[in-house]
Amino acid sequence: IWLTLEERARYWARKDTNIFIVCGPIMDSTYDTIGKNGVAIPKAFFKVICKKYKGNYTAIGFIFPNESCAGDIFDYAYTIDHIEEITGHDFFYILADEIENKIESTITLKDWS
Repeated sequence: IWLTLEERARYWARKDTNIFIVCGPIMDSTYDTIGKNGVAIPKAFFKVICKKYKGNYTAIGFIFPNESCAGDIFDYAYTIDHIEEITGHDFFYILADEIENKIESTITLKDWS
């Protein structure tokens, strides 16, 4: 399913003139490690995407558990606010507050399908 999201992100990047993507691991205080160097295993991965199309901003976030995932990518869609709460990151802080607050608190799936 991550591959599907990657392909969709490439499609959105080609279609829209301005797109910003941030992704990374989601860790918690109890995690397993692998290998002789003790590399930490994330419990999940996130990807947040913001696009500006025809002067309008919209954003969407995804969280995928670090396991086999079935279904549609939108089954794993979350608001940016939710992902910020989990990760401790402040995404898209450079936008004007009224834009940032609006796009980070809602998801409009029709903007992404």
